[in-house]
Amino acid sequence: MLKKPPRVRDNNGALQVRLRLDGRDHFINRPGRFEDPVAQARAQAICAEIWRDAQQGDLDLALNRYRPLVEGRDQDLLDALRSLAEEKKQARVTHAYR
Repeated sequence: MLKKPPRVRDNNGALQVRLRLDGRDHFINRPGRFEDPVAQARAQAICAEIWRDAQQGDLDLALNRYRPLVEGRDQDLLDALRSLAEEKKQARVTHAYR
């Protein structure tokens, strides 16, 4: 589990949330630009939410619950595309999923 709270870091001008789960680094990439104070506040809120959930024992280990807030992704659509890509093995479906 988490021993330290997640932190925000500068990745060549882009924000990145870093956390260490079970000895491996995990990242939530590009919630915004590093110079943008609103993006910094959003990234700090994500860090606080992850830390709170970890303390309560309610952490989503895949981190999917925290990524849609950042990247504007629809998780149901991604799940459907992943299953379609695995089923059909078509390049255009795989590209759309990525």
